[in-house]
Amino acid sequence: MLGIFWLWARGETLKRQGISRQGTAAVKTRRRRVQTKGRGATVAPAVVNSAVSKITTYTHNREVSARLLQATHLAHQGRSLDWCVEKIIHDLVRDRR
Repeated sequence: MLGIFWLWARGETLKRQGISRQGTAAVKTRRRRVQTKGRGATVAPAVVNSAVSKITTYTHNREVSARLLQATHLAHQGRSLDWCVEKIIHDLVRDRR
């Protein structure tokens, strides 16, 4: 599930920049580039894994964590990944009360 989110985010960025997914040279350069701010920014897989791990501490299910992160990131596209993680954790703690 996490891999799907990362591929989707990378594909959206490449579409905006007009780069084909089949162009291997373009894709390789995009994988190394890490941006965490701005709309449509690409995020390194290690950063996404770290974010999902933080959420998994509260959900105890990696698939649920990835789904929550994807939904929150789509709902708040202008926000950073760290902000989305903090919001999810805040909402989970709040809803447990």
